Amino acid sequence: MAMTVMNNGAAMMSLGELNKNISKAAKDLKKVSSGMRLNSAGDDASGYAISEKMRTRLHSLVQDDQNVQNGVSLLKVAAGGIEDITDELCSLKELAINAANDTNTDADRATIQKEFDQRRAQIDAIASGTTYNGKVLLDGRYSQTPVIVTTSTFIAGTPNTAGKLVDPGVIGPTGAIAFSGAVEPTGTPVTINSNNYTVTQAGVYALDSGAGTVTIATGVHDVKFVQAKGATLSNIQITGPSDGNANLWIEDLDVTNGDDMSFLRFQGTNNVFNFKGTNTISTPMTSTTTWKPPISNHAVIHVGGGLTVEGGAYGTGKLIFNNDNTLQGALIGTDDQEQSSASVTVNSGTFTDYDSMDVIVGSGSSTVAGVSRPGSSCGDIVVKNATIIAPNKMIDPAIGNGYETGRCGNIYIANSDITVKNQAAAGIGSSEGGTITSNIMIENSNLNIQCQSGAGIGSGRNGSIGDITLNNCNYMNVTSKTGDAIGKGENGTCGAVRFNTTVPHVDAPAPAMTYTPGTPDQTLVLEHEEYVNHPLVIHHGTQSNEKLHFYLNDMRTTALKEKGGRTLDETSVRTQKDVSDAISVVDGALDYALGEATTVGAYISRLRTTDANIVTMNETTTASESTIRDADMAKEMTSYMKNNVLLQASQSMLAQANRSSTDVLKLLQ
Repeated sequence: MAMTVMNNGAAMMSLGELNKNISKAAKDLKKVSSGMRLNSAGDDASGYAISEKMRTRLHSLVQDDQNVQNGVSLLKVAAGGIEDITDELCSLKELAINAANDTNTDADRATIQKEFDQRRAQIDAIASGTTYNGKVLLDGRYSQTPVIVTTSTFIAGTPNTAGKLVDPGVIGPTGAIAFSGAVEPTGTPVTINSNNYTVTQAGVYALDSGAGTVTIATGVHDVKFVQAKGATLSNIQITGPSDGNANLWIEDLDVTNGDDMSFLRFQGTNNVFNFKGTNTISTPMTSTTTWKPPISNHAVIHVGGGLTVEGGAYGTGKLIFNNDNTLQGALIGTDDQEQSSASVTVNSGTFTDYDSMDVIVGSGSSTVAGVSRPGSSCGDIVVKNATIIAPNKMIDPAIGNGYETGRCGNIYIANSDITVKNQAAAGIGSSEGGTITSNIMIENSNLNIQCQSGAGIGSGRNGSIGDITLNNCNYMNVTSKTGDAIGKGENGTCGAVRFNTTVPHVDAPAPAMTYTPGTPDQTLVLEHEEYVNHPLVIHHGTQSNEKLHFYLNDMRTTALKEKGGRTLDETSVRTQKDVSDAISVVDGALDYALGEATTVGAYISRLRTTDANIVTMNETTTASESTIRDADMAKEMTSYMKNNVLLQASQSMLAQANRSSTDVLKLLQ
């Protein structure tokens, strides 16, 4: 081997091996000192992922165990309250039997009645005072409440209203986010900072502070608008191409317009409007006097000859409207006094309206300052997979026709969450004084609507609507103070109201409806008892659906009763006849209380079994996680000793290799 001083190959090779041995020894040392085979994902990527999931489950199981033990404690408190009530019922039985004996005079029975009343009051006090963490347990709030449900259907020989219900088959399948397939425009944004700007080619445009009236040229269809960084947007009006077929997108815009102008105005037919992110459109009132002109008669988003609205390709977009009681056009729809048959389809998105005067989706209003004017109109309205929130409506519905002489086509809603508070108009349907014959069909939707004089769903005060059909909807929170929850508003009218499925959140299905065909205009009404559930929920697993539902029935004297229906609060021991009835009622109440005590005992037993299962799962999961993560100390120590010896050997070899250059110096002396 040549003797060199410029490069020392042997030393470099020894150094490389030394570094490898240092790394191996360090890894072994970490395993030996920590006791774990896996200290990071680099040790075993798949094993580390499995182990971390198991650790997460173990932490969850510890909390599950605590949840179940807390649940047992809660039920023990309830069981103690029921036991005290049972003791009071036994005392009431003794008093009733005492009063039944004719050795007592009426004066004696009056004295017994006083103690009887006090013990009944004590039962109510126990029921109301049995609490856990501030939760009252025995007043019936966690019970299966029986309710009488009236189900009706209307069979008409001839149509009683104009038109017919929208056919869901025409609209398309429900249950998944509907999307038109419109392609989102991409590219480097072109900044718009001037009024009267014309968009002449497809692409993305950034609206800057100086932007004003923007017109999309005929034939230009794929356009997206964003907000320039730091820009303040005011008095923006965008007009779609005159030939329709627009594919217009917006993302994260914050626009403040005067109340006498639209924000978007589509033209022609087959237009699609998509919004991404959170977009806010504000129209503060510019008039100095409320309810007097100038008040906008324009729709904020004008549908042109027809419009499909979507919250982006995934339906997550948000559109927020902030207006000041000044809008007579719809938020999404037609202008005031405009006669149009254009339809509006909302496929997805979240729509929030904080104004009190306008329709979110539908036709504009028709009155300003009490002066009636020609009515406005729009075509059919379709809303799917949408969330609509309107907490402060007055005379216009959230979805439907504008005030008084406004008109709209049929309304179809599916797979949506609708939250509305309204006064004189319906939440969904017609406005105050609005007389339309359009029909409403709502399917698979959650409805939370509270109205004053308008129906929750149906006609507004002094208004009218066509037929109303609800299929598989949660309408338990639909109410009206002076009108129907679903049907007609105060002094209003409506067509047939159909509930083609059972009320949600009930245990008993509605019976099948039958009728004799051939008889025109008949209404079938059926009544059946169902149970509305309000359970206590004890979560006992690591998944969202791993929970137990427990029911604690009402233990107050108004609920304790005999099988015949008389309740304990109605009983008396003042006369011989009263005493006979009282004994029967107390016996029924005792059966009721003992049945409830048995049920609660069964709940406690189930929770204890669940707790034992959780402990077992904790043990088995810990053992499984140990198999993956823990180090075999004998094996790891052997590896460490081997790599430690190799480390020392490589250090020695490096020292010897470095001495070869010193030997060269001897030749140069």
